[in-house]
Amino acid sequence: MAKFIFAGVILILGVIINQVLKRMADGVATGRRPELARILIIGSHVSLALGVLVAAVIVVTSIFVVIPAGQVGVKVLFGNVDPKPLSQGLNIIWNPLYDVVKMDTRVVKFQEKYDAASKDQQVVHVMMALNLRLIPESAPEVYRGIGLNYLGVIVAAAAPEVLKANTAKHNVAEILQQRQLIKIDVQKGLTEWLARYGLELKEVSLAEIRFDKKYEEAVENAQIAERNSVAADWNAKAKIATLRGDGEAELERAKGEVAAKRLRGDADEYYNNKISVSLRPIVIQQQYLNKWDGKLPQFMTGSSQGPLIMLPGNLLQEKQDKK
Repeated sequence: MAKFIFAGVILILGVIINQVLKRMADGVATGRRPELARILIIGSHVSLALGVLVAAVIVVTSIFVVIPAGQVGVKVLFGNVDPKPLSQGLNIIWNPLYDVVKMDTRVVKFQEKYDAASKDQQVVHVMMALNLRLIPESAPEVYRGIGLNYLGVIVAAAAPEVLKANTAKHNVAEILQQRQLIKIDVQKGLTEWLARYGLELKEVSLAEIRFDKKYEEAVENAQIAERNSVAADWNAKAKIATLRGDGEAELERAKGEVAAKRLRGDADEYYNNKISVSLRPIVIQQQYLNKWDGKLPQFMTGSSQGPLIMLPGNLLQEKQDKK
């Protein structure tokens, strides 16, 4: 439409210049200056021709519209939006009065930081990024109902609403553990929401999840206490293992000593048994006689008579023979 108006202005300007030059030529002709009058007449014809030519070129070029790759065209005539979009490439519009609005259909990134709440009323700070695009077939309806700023009108309102609805289903301690589940639920809710407005959601990313500073400090202190508790538990288990090892070693040493004593006792018993078997009465008497000096022991008793020791006759005989 703007090009058509511009072409009309150029055409009218050419006609005006043509008429002005013609009047000037008539005035010069009456003053007997034919050469100047002829130049003015030629100028008037040229101005009219240029006006018509430029206007024609503008009108003709307005029929051909090129839509770049990744965009779609929306035809508008006096505020009325044509429901059929123009696809990328060369398009012919026979009515040059149409204005063509180009809208981007490539994937765009929408990122914003939101404050939400958990099920147990803890503050959750989420940096969420959305990858989405305008559905080409829905471009005329989006332009007519929303305009070019559909990101600020639709997406900016839908994203925090769906996010808050899903974080409110989980306790604050579960949010990090259930991050993937929350992402899936948010993406599902936003996909349905944006599809009603001609937008296609490609991906949702929960880029950063943070909590209230006091809560984070409490969690950090709890983690430190848990690490200390685990370390103390390991130290206690290590000490118990050491004591158990020492006790087992001491038990093994005691068992060894008992076994050694048992072996020594068995050896002594075996030796004594052997000695007992070898020491027959005759052998004992022989050993006694070998060490006897032939004197009878003298005992002092209450009477003058001494004790009488009875020795076997054969032993006495052997003793005398040796002498």
